[in-house]
Amino acid sequence: MLCATASVADEPGESAAVLGAVTVPIDSLAPDAEDFADLQPLVSTIGATRIVLLGEGGHGEGSTFLAKARLVRFLHQQMGFDVLAWESGLFDCEEVDRFMRGEASALQAAQRGIFPVWSHSEQVRPVLEYVKATQSGLRPITTAGFDCRISSNATLQALPQAIFEYFERLDPGLFPEADRDRLQRLLARFAGRSSYAPDVQESRTNRDLLHRLIHNVALHSGRVSAAQAALTERILRNVLVMEERSVPRAPQDYPAVFNLRDQAMGENLLWLVQQRYPRRKIIVWAASLHIARDLTPLRVASGQSPQYAGLVPMGHYLHRALGEPTYTVGFVAYRGSSGWAVGSNAQPTVLSTPSPDSFVARCHQTGHSQLFVDLKGLPARHWLRGAFTLSSGAPARWSTIYDGLLFMEEMIPSTPLRPGI
Repeated sequence: MLCATASVADEPGESAAVLGAVTVPIDSLAPDAEDFADLQPLVSTIGATRIVLLGEGGHGEGSTFLAKARLVRFLHQQMGFDVLAWESGLFDCEEVDRFMRGEASALQAAQRGIFPVWSHSEQVRPVLEYVKATQSGLRPITTAGFDCRISSNATLQALPQAIFEYFERLDPGLFPEADRDRLQRLLARFAGRSSYAPDVQESRTNRDLLHRLIHNVALHSGRVSAAQAALTERILRNVLVMEERSVPRAPQDYPAVFNLRDQAMGENLLWLVQQRYPRRKIIVWAASLHIARDLTPLRVASGQSPQYAGLVPMGHYLHRALGEPTYTVGFVAYRGSSGWAVGSNAQPTVLSTPSPDSFVARCHQTGHSQLFVDLKGLPARHWLRGAFTLSSGAPARWSTIYDGLLFMEEMIPSTPLRPGI
């Protein structure tokens, strides 16, 4: 993950007072704080932008989750954003949206398809319950997903069944029983997070099947609704990407594996923006690494991991292909700890100590607990457009990676859902 522990060289003579002149103090990160006077400057900052991408340094940033939840409310109520797209499976979140609109609770719906790092987090609960509450209002929020991966075991039954039913309507002869069995076994491997590593022949057979199915969807799309054909084709293309990522590779080939997924996520998100929801405003909830516009300026200090050389993130793909502006927000903290709500990374880890002249140290010196800085709208020669230290580590020009930064004084870990609520 692209963490809040990268940094950059500073301009001599700049002070916390100068930094304060280009920041917007934020009164509260409480998700239910609906006096949005403190966030009103963001209306002009974001402007007519139709896609806002909200990052997180890692999937255990409880404070970031709370801040994002409040921003979702603000963007929905004050600026008309009404699609929330998660870094979770495209088909999985179709199921989440269906359950959100039904009798299921917010958490029951979310756990149909949003990755557990979010759907089982107490700090994400407020945004899930807000999305659920909007379903009875005049502008309900639609849940969408853009990941090529399967993000819930509930999909193991629902996804193959949806594909089978699609071909039943299209032409059952296009999808014989042996092919159905192969696809179902393949999906089970992905959904089960097994160490699936096909040999060359098996992978070729799987890819031939998927290419054939994609071809038939396109060839016979006139027999069903255009929307259903487009969704089915995109789902099958995602399965194809998962198969391609499963082929064993050497450790040095990690950028290729990363880029396969991020390009697929970019294509999925582009499809959501241009075809699925072409006239709607979309909020993207994802890791900071994936929403980054360009990783070229980032240089990781010796000994830090992961390395970013050769990585082309989803945000870069989207920015290059979209043809309209997006607005990306990175989140950073001065102190505290992070830890996932569930999984192997649940043990909290303390954030690195910031450099004295870093961005977060300067924000801390202003005395404000939360600050927003619009990097996109800075004067051409402002020092924040150059290289500066974010927290600790190596220098980077962060204005080419994100459009805005939201500073928080303290990070708390993501925690498991409290029982019985």
